[in-house]
Amino acid sequence: APTPPPAQVRKPAEAMLTQCQNSRGFVELLVAILTDTTHPIDEDTRLMGVILLKNTVMKHWKASNRNRGTAYTLAPDEKAALKQFLLMHFEDKSDKVSAQLSIVVAKIARFDWPTDWPELFPTLLTVIHQGSDLAIARGVYTLHKVLKELSSKRLMMDKKAFTAISVQLFPIVRELWRKFSDQLLQMLASWGPTDGSDGSQPTAGVVDPGLEASVIPLAILVKQLVKVLYYSVIHGLPQFADPSLMPEAVAPIDPNTPPPTLADLGSFLSSLLEHNQCLFRIVTGRLSQDMATDPAGYDAACDRPLVKQLRKLLYRMAVIPVDAQKDYPLAFCPFLGVYLDFYYGLLLALYQNLPTPPHSSSITTGKSWYPSTPATSPASLERL
Repeated sequence: APTPPPAQVRKPAEAMLTQCQNSRGFVELLVAILTDTTHPIDEDTRLMGVILLKNTVMKHWKASNRNRGTAYTLAPDEKAALKQFLLMHFEDKSDKVSAQLSIVVAKIARFDWPTDWPELFPTLLTVIHQGSDLAIARGVYTLHKVLKELSSKRLMMDKKAFTAISVQLFPIVRELWRKFSDQLLQMLASWGPTDGSDGSQPTAGVVDPGLEASVIPLAILVKQLVKVLYYSVIHGLPQFADPSLMPEAVAPIDPNTPPPTLADLGSFLSSLLEHNQCLFRIVTGRLSQDMATDPAGYDAACDRPLVKQLRKLLYRMAVIPVDAQKDYPLAFCPFLGVYLDFYYGLLLALYQNLPTPPHSSSITTGKSWYPSTPATSPASLERL
């Protein structure tokens, strides 16, 4: 690890940064560092720049009651320029820098949406629909971070606005999820073994590192879309059941799109269950084949990057119905039976059909052989 600078160097530098944060033009300078293509700026420097940008937004975007009139607040033209930059910069090559930029968008949305930033969601959806593969991934990640940030606001007017936008996003994001989830299952068809139940000849899955590497970004994208749909379902379920409860807190994203109904929600939950079943069969089949080929390869099978991402996706897909029935049991009643049947059958499959793990106890290894569900997932997976 690099040696930290001595205190006599670090403290004056920190004081200078604090002084710069309270000066006009600091945000513009940070944006210039992030977008400079004429000088080779290393990733660590760019990452430090975007972290400083995030901290500046959090401290100086809006004057608080404690420092009103004493601390610097960003000028309207500085805010407008930064917003424009953020909504056009979705193809940064660095994952770490891009993730921090998404957080900056979410922090600004907490301050300004919907009144002072009405174009936020239409612009994000345009990027997701029309951007490159990289821009789509960045856009979906940013959309999730924005919704996560807005969901934590507690004023009644903010909660109404969040419910309204969540329900509006549902039909749009649902179609995106269906499209990319179908692509994922098609790509995984040659990866997981088949048992011949469809009349075809049983085949073993193909172990192709190149295929696995190409599928991982798609699995991550589908997982992010499921996270976005979580907010639409959990916060919009009462409005699906009774459209008259829909708050008119924000302007419609697409006036031509009718509001979703309970039937639309039921169709999505059915599709979610079907995709969950298919994905579960693929993952368990792949793990079972790996264990049959190499009984000592338990750790390698569980640590395979694609397996990790698919298990996370399975977990996120299971969270939606579990939390929906917990928060809105009456509204979820029409969908309860089919999910109970699925998870009951899942438990039977876990203990009857899969091979016995080579380790006598998962407690001693800290690993879990079976794809996780909300009730049995390890503590580390619960935070995903």
